[in-house]
Amino acid sequence: MVEYQWNDIVRLTDSKFNELKGKLWFSDNTFVITRVYNDGVVKLKELDEPVTISDVLPVTISKRTAGNIYYDPVIAASIVRSGDEIPAYSTDYTYFMEHFERVLESDGSTFRTRVEEQEFKYVHELQHWMREKGGSDDLKIHHKIITLAEAQYRNLWNLRPNLLEAGVSSYQFLYEMANMLYLRWMAFHKDEEMARWKELEQVTGDVLLEKYHQAIQRINQQTRIYSASVLGLAIREVSKCAQKENIAELFDLILQENSKAKDGGALQNSTPQVLAQLLVEVMQPKVGEHWYDPAAGFAGFLVEIDRYLRKNNDNYQLLTDEKKAFQLTEALSGREINEEIARIGFCNTRFHGLRCDVLVGDSLRTVDYQQYDGIICEPPMQVITLTGKSHTGSKNRQTGFVELILQSLNFQFDGRAAILLPESFLYKSSWDYRQIRRRLFEEYNTQTILRLPKGIYPNTNISMCVIFLRCGRNTNERVLVYDMQKEKPNPEQLQSIAVFGGFIKAYREGIYDKRSILYSLDDIRDKNYDISFAIDYSQEKIQMETPSHYLAEANKTVRDIRTLLSKIEKEIDD
Repeated sequence: MVEYQWNDIVRLTDSKFNELKGKLWFSDNTFVITRVYNDGVVKLKELDEPVTISDVLPVTISKRTAGNIYYDPVIAASIVRSGDEIPAYSTDYTYFMEHFERVLESDGSTFRTRVEEQEFKYVHELQHWMREKGGSDDLKIHHKIITLAEAQYRNLWNLRPNLLEAGVSSYQFLYEMANMLYLRWMAFHKDEEMARWKELEQVTGDVLLEKYHQAIQRINQQTRIYSASVLGLAIREVSKCAQKENIAELFDLILQENSKAKDGGALQNSTPQVLAQLLVEVMQPKVGEHWYDPAAGFAGFLVEIDRYLRKNNDNYQLLTDEKKAFQLTEALSGREINEEIARIGFCNTRFHGLRCDVLVGDSLRTVDYQQYDGIICEPPMQVITLTGKSHTGSKNRQTGFVELILQSLNFQFDGRAAILLPESFLYKSSWDYRQIRRRLFEEYNTQTILRLPKGIYPNTNISMCVIFLRCGRNTNERVLVYDMQKEKPNPEQLQSIAVFGGFIKAYREGIYDKRSILYSLDDIRDKNYDISFAIDYSQEKIQMETPSHYLAEANKTVRDIRTLLSKIEKEIDD
């Protein structure tokens, strides 16, 4: 019987693949094993449900069956001899054995020669041998080049089952990983911390537990890791994977993976990164402005704002020391009600070179007299703790946060905001919802609403939207609704803001497409500020508000003028 391991590349039986084919975004019958259970069941990446071993077949080493697998040249670079060509950044998706031909061993032979000497028949046999030989088995599938950090983060993410079995909850895993990576991060910045980390690598058993708990206490945190073997494994993996230059990227990838977790690990504090990128791109923050997130969660919005500003300002290299210090310490801030989640946000900012505040506290109960140039926020529908418990409190937190955002914007300097909300916010009929919507449309320049495509939030069917607003009145009396609700981009498309290209054009340039609908404020007032997308607004009214309508009207006017001139000429001739 074939013995499969984690990360093995396999295929499904033809009957099982045909059964599941309609649920997949790719057509290749090739998968990666992400977990092997004791009862003859395995979990495959891209499949929601586990399958039995009898549904799985090995992949033979032949172009016919393994043509969609290739050797990642980025990984190959790590075993190329000094002075030889490094085949990195190649996007050639040819059969992986051809890549082995380009990798030289110390004796001058090619890696392909070494592989062929083993006379392997199946791909997973080759992977097992590569793991034993070099610690890496990176045969990639589905034509996706990954970075070295992406390969390394998987090792950290795969610590999760061990920690869960050792008593760390799915809610707690990210907190534990953030603190462990923070200790590693400190080791690269202080000699005494590096010495302490090295000591953690060298000790075992109860001594390891004692020293690690002391390290966690020094940063004023707690840990629920009480298994020396699991802790030792985690320390070794963090030491191997997390380096000074890649900790931020590793943590980004862990947060992204966490947002997809189906066992509660995602909480509601991790906005998909593509949405954070989109909102920042649309809001276009500037150096010197104050930006705030009153429901900071893991501080994803703050990190994305800083990344955007660095990208558009030469990584702050041309700023004076005073202005650079302001950007790193004061320009961005946030508040989070849950202490452990705020800690994760704190670590996230530090990994990315920020020293801004992610304060612990309930924004709705804190008097904050600061007026902000910009706010990007996803208000919580309820408060969730890392123990898995939730409570909503007596006040409607959703409308409370929107009210807070409106009050916190700087009217004098044209403050602006992007607010992520469930779509039901736009049509709930209770008094508090109607009142806050009236304020949005009458007292503020709420000109744009984006209906997000389904699937943008993993593991939920809640329809979400983004409200974009500025201080001041809506002088043109119109609201653009850009509707992507019925679209179903595949998971790969949802990793890039390119999928929102049409919306960005509509928002910035007024170039509308079929997804653009312009509502008049009078219509919204008539509906008591209820924007329900079940209402049948006539196609004529929709077309009236688009540039194509005005072009059609202009052409009609030209035709009418020509007809009139023709009549006049005929009368003159008569």
